[in-house]
Amino acid sequence: MTGFITRDGDYVLIELNIYFTVDSECSRCLKISTNDKETLIKEKIYLKNENDYDIDFKEETIDVHPIISEKIIDNISLINLCKTDCNGLCVICGLEQNTTVCKHEEKNLKESPFSSLSELDL
Repeated sequence: MTGFITRDGDYVLIELNIYFTVDSECSRCLKISTNDKETLIKEKIYLKNENDYDIDFKEETIDVHPIISEKIIDNISLINLCKTDCNGLCVICGLEQNTTVCKHEEKNLKESPFSSLSELDL
């Protein structure tokens, strides 16, 4: 993290460059991948108003952890891929399709997912 915090009149300006690493699971094949990320924080917090981060400007130090953690969470995507052309897992046997190719019978994709329930003897 690099940056600075300055006071200008009735507000404090916080400008930080945050560099962090995220270990995330691929949404298709479930492999863990590591991604280096960077984000810029530029927050203007007024001294006389209540702020979203509960920063108390009467103290000698300013805790910027709430601001940093919010920006990091905003930068983490919900869908992660190990590579753009990831084939994911086989829907029948669960093997990773990036390293192996399964030779299963193709299911009729137009068949209802609930059609197997008709075979139950209730």
